[in-house]
Amino acid sequence: MHDRSTLTRRVLEELAHIGLANMADYVNPDGEVLWEGLTREQTAAVAEFSIEEPSSPRGRRKVKIKLVDKRSALLALARSLGLLGAKTTDMEDGDGEELTGFTISFVEPPAP
Repeated sequence: MHDRSTLTRRVLEELAHIGLANMADYVNPDGEVLWEGLTREQTAAVAEFSIEEPSSPRGRRKVKIKLVDKRSALLALARSLGLLGAKTTDMEDGDGEELTGFTISFVEPPAP
């Protein structure tokens, strides 16, 4: 079992992997999915991965990759790190709770 500080660190890291994921890290310029060689951190942000084989010999194999919702992860991460301030614009968070906006203020994290 993990102690609270280890679990907190791991949760924040997982949220960061999801929130900071970029589709450009998963496909090459030709649109081919780069599944081999992805790190554990990169695969943490993958919500769906599927391969559809061609129905004819001349067809092409289709590979689909879908990433987890970045916005929800970034909001949760920002909330956990105390980066969200006064609410000023209309939007909704991942829990369906309406936000009246937010201000992001960056603070230096405490030393480990």
